[in-house]
Amino acid sequence: MGPRNSPAPFLIVGMHRSGTALVSRIADRLGIHMGWKLQGDHEAVFFVRLNQWLLDQAGADWDWPEPVEGLLQHEALAPLIDDYLSVTLQSPRSLEFLGPRRFLSRRSVFAIDEPWGWKDPRTTLLLPIWLRHFPNARVLHVLRHGVDVAQSLKARNERNLVRRTKRAERLRWTYRLRAKERGFINSVRCESLDAGVDLWLEYAKRARAQVEQLGEQAMEIRYEDLLDRPLEGAKAIAEFAGIEAPAGALEELCEGVDASRAFAYRKSPELRDLADRRSEDLGTFGYGVHQEAM
Repeated sequence: MGPRNSPAPFLIVGMHRSGTALVSRIADRLGIHMGWKLQGDHEAVFFVRLNQWLLDQAGADWDWPEPVEGLLQHEALAPLIDDYLSVTLQSPRSLEFLGPRRFLSRRSVFAIDEPWGWKDPRTTLLLPIWLRHFPNARVLHVLRHGVDVAQSLKARNERNLVRRTKRAERLRWTYRLRAKERGFINSVRCESLDAGVDLWLEYAKRARAQVEQLGEQAMEIRYEDLLDRPLEGAKAIAEFAGIEAPAGALEELCEGVDASRAFAYRKSPELRDLADRRSEDLGTFGYGVHQEAM
């Protein structure tokens, strides 16, 4: 384990395509350092790579989380994993998260002296490991309607298939020279809407249990509520993170929030039918037919 000079990190968890990127951008604008090198979905590349390494140890992946439980319960591996993470968090590799200026002055994630955190849905699966390094972390769970999540995952697959097929046609000749690093879609499992809801349910159950266990260290926010009342939601995020937002900052953050993205499934008969079939699972997390309007 490393030194504990850093403020407790602000961790954003929740299922992929659940609105975690919106919350991470709000946190960034509030002055929370969410990473120097970020992906398009506002995920910190440094922690994404560490989380993927952890999943690899279990033979798991973001869309196949079941084996993670074996990793979490493997007592002999725990000290080896913790040592690897501790060394890495204090290594030159942390420049990817800190950025040049912070790295030159701090040299370690443990030495950050300002509000900071990261967003990566994989953290939902691996939170017990990260809490060993950051026991006082503030954890914000972002929850979205499971059918909208499943549809968003499927639509992303379809977009990527079109784009990567065209790319493959151009670069097919390179297969002889080097291995292809990425697949043509993000997840075969999420080609099925029902399987997407199943995956959402696994993440939601894990996140809800962790929120309940952490008590005041954790908070849950619904994506739909944030879209409907963005100013109220941004204030709640700032308060939970312990951030005093500059005057007018919250109002500026809320500009351009598209409230029509909430409950998008209602526009599709197919998706409404899916929501009816999965009403029991959805209702467990407040997305029953009568609960959504609450």
